Amino acid sequence: MSGELNNEELDLANQFSRGEFKKSDDPRDFKEIARRTKNSRINLRLQDDVLEFFQKKADREGVPYQTLINSALYKIAKGRLVEIEVADLVKEIKEIKDKISELKLGT
Repeated sequence: MSGELNNEELDLANQFSRGEFKKSDDPRDFKEIARRTKNSRINLRLQDDVLEFFQKKADREGVPYQTLINSALYKIAKGRLVEIEVADLVKEIKEIKDKISELKLGT
């Protein structure tokens, strides 16, 4: 592929440089549309290994990685995301409590 413009591209470039392209009038108020949206857009810097983790996990689960990151952050914010080890420990404690209750009822 050469760096030269073909005739059509050259014609468009000349029209642009002469100011023949004007911004079209768009009646939509994009600032208002953005204000009314439910989600906020942010830029977030992540460590490469963190991003790679979410990308691989999202690929395995068949969801966009940004959706997965949002879901994890939402669960953390709502107090519903706990480490697996903690969840397993809570489950074990509940089982032990249930067994103790059964023993107390049996005596």
